Parts: sequence; C-alpha cells; structure tokens
Amino acid sequence: MRCWQLCEWAAIRSLSGQETAAQVYVAAQMKPCGLAVDVWELDLERLRRHPAFNAEVEREHGLGVVAASND
Repeated sequence: MRCWQLCEWAAIRSLSGQETAAQVYVAAQMKPCGLAVDVWELDLERLRRHPAFNAEVEREHGLGVVAASND
C-alpha cells in the first residue's frame, strides 16, 4: 500500500458499526496486489440468534472481508 493510499484509508470514517466504507476500500486495494479477495454480507439476524453472540454496538449492516495470497 502506498503512502497516499494509506492516507485515503485513514480518512475513511470507520467507527464501530460504521466500518463498511473502509472494508470496501481495503478490499478494492487488495485485488490489484494479486490477492484473492472474498467479500460477503454478514447475516446479522442469524448471528444474533447464536448463544455466543456478543456485539459492542448495534449494527444494521456488516461485511466479512478476507484476502489470501496464491503463493
């Protein structure tokens, strides 16, 4: 990640419960690096029903983002 990209990323509002814009940005930056990126919508209703579920803030929307190298 280049310095200017890091500055753009740091400028994205990413408070608890409001991380989506930062997650989308990071996913988009990882693809040109040759990483295999997977982004998916979290099923918050299903997660809330799990007995071990715990959240620091209420969320209306959530993404899962993961990337892996093919190396």
